[in-house]
Amino acid sequence: MVSVTSSPPREALDLDAFARTLHACDAPAWVFAMRSETFADIAWRRGRDVALALERRVTANLRAFVAQTLRRDDALVHEPESDLFALALIASPRLTAAPGAVADRRTMLASIENTGRAAAGVEVYGSWTRVEPGDDVRETLAAAARRGRATAQRQAFASLLHDLATPVSSIHASLAAAVDGVLSPETERRFLRASHDEAARMGRMIRGFLSTELEEDAACDAFDLLGRALEAVGPLARERDVTLKMCSRSGASPIAMNADRALSVFVALVENAVKHGRCGGNVKARALDAGGACRIEVDDDGPGVGPGDAQRIFAFGVRDGSSPGYGIGLALARTLVTAAGGEICVERSPLGGARFAVTLPRSRR
Repeated sequence: MVSVTSSPPREALDLDAFARTLHACDAPAWVFAMRSETFADIAWRRGRDVALALERRVTANLRAFVAQTLRRDDALVHEPESDLFALALIASPRLTAAPGAVADRRTMLASIENTGRAAAGVEVYGSWTRVEPGDDVRETLAAAARRGRATAQRQAFASLLHDLATPVSSIHASLAAAVDGVLSPETERRFLRASHDEAARMGRMIRGFLSTELEEDAACDAFDLLGRALEAVGPLARERDVTLKMCSRSGASPIAMNADRALSVFVALVENAVKHGRCGGNVKARALDAGGACRIEVDDDGPGVGPGDAQRIFAFGVRDGSSPGYGIGLALARTLVTAAGGEICVERSPLGGARFAVTLPRSRR
């Protein structure tokens, strides 16, 4: 766990001062090195002064984060007019590799990374690295930031391919069932309509990925999108003989999130429930009023998620091996939900399996 203290924001160390600090304590540091392309983009679009003002604000945000969240010996490393920032954990017994401590250390570093990213206030890429006294600090941190950028790029492409895989599978299963003539006319029309909608969504995904323009979020109805998610996953559910049930509407459910991104989240949750629930089982979904927010719940009757895995399953690339997949869906869902100002968690379901719950801010439009 990250310790919490209260102290004034600290001054940032420049790279030379950070190197001297490491040499003086004669101990390694774990450092999260990060860069943002936002400064260069703003400098090009709006001018250097605006970019420098943003840099000062980000530096202040991270200084406050270090002072309020980390420990006394930890530091922020940043040089003026540089896009390279680093959160440095210096000479800390938290970083020892004692038996049984590796998993705890990973959890701690992941927690610091996620909170630090959010504190920065701009999109950043980066990775952790171990810096020894005598290392070339500048090159070590720059290399860690480059690794982070490469990882972010791989994850972006993997997320797009994962998002495309679901509609492709849905369209294929729908058309296969229609060609085989095993569907009733009404069900065939419903599957073909869902295939048409999924093909259109694929086109929007690809255009959005290739576009350099930021897409404005618009109000959308969570209940309607949840119903579309069940339709999209319907062919997969049919293959596993899983019954999908949509609970009746419980109040208004407008959410402040782009409709395609919200639909990607709901499809990921329903697909996960179908894959991990029982063959011949049930998946239930509902959207309900949660005061100033909207809560979406997807329940299955599978084995559920153990308390020790409640956070781990949202990490990119984590999967249990019991069903097909690449460990991308839940990680992408968390990224999209967090970006929209919401929260996602897993609980025990009344059906006996897992309940994935998403809370999203209500639209004011």
